[in-house]
Amino acid sequence: MVREGQVFGGRFRVDSLLGEGLESSVWAATGSSGQRVALKVYEQGFLDVSAATAALVAASRRATTVGHQAFVSAEEIGHTPEGAVFVV
Repeated sequence: MVREGQVFGGRFRVDSLLGEGLESSVWAATGSSGQRVALKVYEQGFLDVSAATAALVAASRRATTVGHQAFVSAEEIGHTPEGAVFVV
């Protein structure tokens, strides 16, 4: 369960909930250098951590080659000690 003030990846502090669905929630967060980011957290147990992380990294790399304004880059992909996968 994500809570305000929680830190992901050692540098992204959760500010507030933006929206949630069946598999994930999206949060406004602030990076350690003050940048505002969106943090997507997949429900614990919804995805296999190692497979999901590899798939998200591959998808992120492909998306960055498109060079279109509708695509955003993933700054960090990781998982919590409890096994929830997150994307910043």
